Amino acid sequence: TSGVFDRGLNAGVRIADRLFSPRSMVKNAAQSALQKGARAAAQRAAVAAAENPATWPVIAVVIAIVVLGVIFFMLMDTNTMLAAAPYAKQNAVNTTTGTAPSPTLIQVPHAVTTIGPQLSPNPTTAASFPSLIPRGYGTAGQTWATMNPGYEEQTALPVQGYVTWYGRAGLMAEVATNQLAWGQITPCAECKGDISLMRQGDINRRVWIRRASGVVEGPYRVVDCAAKKDVATILKYKGWAADLSYEIAQNWGFKSEDVTIFDAPPTL
Repeated sequence: TSGVFDRGLNAGVRIADRLFSPRSMVKNAAQSALQKGARAAAQRAAVAAAENPATWPVIAVVIAIVVLGVIFFMLMDTNTMLAAAPYAKQNAVNTTTGTAPSPTLIQVPHAVTTIGPQLSPNPTTAASFPSLIPRGYGTAGQTWATMNPGYEEQTALPVQGYVTWYGRAGLMAEVATNQLAWGQITPCAECKGDISLMRQGDINRRVWIRRASGVVEGPYRVVDCAAKKDVATILKYKGWAADLSYEIAQNWGFKSEDVTIFDAPPTL
């Protein structure tokens, strides 16, 4: 009798295997449920069959109902189990390394936005485009304490603007003599003369001046700068570039022309 029920039970297991063979997780769960639930029912039915052989057909029907009921339950629960299976597989801990694999990220298509200008592989210097060269040393409202670069830093050249000059002959030479004695500047035999720029950080620089006519002169030595108290006023009336010595201005015909100041001889 027990052999009959075992064959019925095994038939149910094979049915589950055929139904769920592509889904190993569900198949194993179905087989386990059949083996636990149906075998218990089969054992109880076997006792009854031993006492009354006439009940075998009824017992067979009971077993079939149990098997089909378990299979039906597993079919109803398939969606939940299949949804959980990939997640469980993805997050399973590797028993060899003891680490969990990283989750797979889904790339969402989106528009690509370019931030800021793209630099040319062969950038052209600002000297090639006069319109890109800043005029003056800052903006109205700034002071010696708020200008950028700072008052004690070097000016980012080139800079363009108009020139003025010292009002007395020999005055720039006196300034240069004092600066040399104080160790603020060094001799420059090749320099064409001395000038004054805005920042204290520019003192002792060698610069070149491109005049309005396009003629480039230099180098000139920077020996003086604007007083701190005068910076705000100079920036308010934007456009000043340099003070020339009286002697240089004389050679230029005392013309307050627009110039461009470079830290090296311009190539154009």
